Amino acid sequence: MAFKMKGFSYPGTAPKNNTIKKVVSQLKNASKMHAEQAEKVEKLAMGPCGKPMSKCDCPKSPLKQKKTFPKSYTKKDIKFLKKQREDVVRYEDLDEKGKAIWKKQGKPIPKSAKKSPLKQKKRRKDQKIKNTDGTTRVKPIKNVGTDPTSGESVQNMVVKRADRTIETTRYSGGKEIGKTAQPKVLKKKRIKKLKTKNIPRKLKTVKAPEFNPTVKLDNEAQKVYDRRKRVAEKNKNKTVTQKITDKAKKIVSKIPKIKKGPKIRKVKNLVTGGTNTLR
Repeated sequence: MAFKMKGFSYPGTAPKNNTIKKVVSQLKNASKMHAEQAEKVEKLAMGPCGKPMSKCDCPKSPLKQKKTFPKSYTKKDIKFLKKQREDVVRYEDLDEKGKAIWKKQGKPIPKSAKKSPLKQKKRRKDQKIKNTDGTTRVKPIKNVGTDPTSGESVQNMVVKRADRTIETTRYSGGKEIGKTAQPKVLKKKRIKKLKTKNIPRKLKTVKAPEFNPTVKLDNEAQKVYDRRKRVAEKNKNKTVTQKITDKAKKIVSKIPKIKKGPKIRKVKNLVTGGTNTLR
């Protein structure tokens, strides 16, 4: 939770056109109730000696005193607070009443920030070795477990090369047991998106002009026109069975016909006694 008074800031720290004088004048012009608040703001802006904060040289003035933060506050928290010019309310800083309100609101109670002595130990850094290929990282040796045959402890040493390959060597009793090499992970190739063609915008529907020109047909053209009309009328009045038969006829007509070859005759062979086939 963070609390901040809008429009209020100490002189020297306030942005342009947002000083205490401006705030006080706005409050006084608003109403009588706001005028009382304006007096309180003026008192807050004054230093312990009665002078304004900008002119006050007292050691007790808030501008001269350095702001202290609790030990639980991290560097990031302090940096954020200085940037925002506001304070953060934490569960550790609250009294009994404040803690009761915190619990009533149903907020989670943070765990203690104290770390175990094992975690507080400094982590060993990787050794960087420069080669012609690049820089290789040699990680510190770790105890993995014990060898079931000899009962000695097994240790791992990991080496990360510049070409992103990882080599791990296992030792037990100062002797090399095994070695594994992990190749670099290949990146997935990105498939290029197909370029879509520019679709023209939809045109507005416009009524077509009514224009019926007179057309004169020959006798042959008139006969063709009449025949087409008759066929169209017949197709309209066709039943379902007639439509199916017409479709079947069309399909059958498209199938190629099988050509029959010459007839085969069987003749008895007088020499062998068998039969010969003749065409």
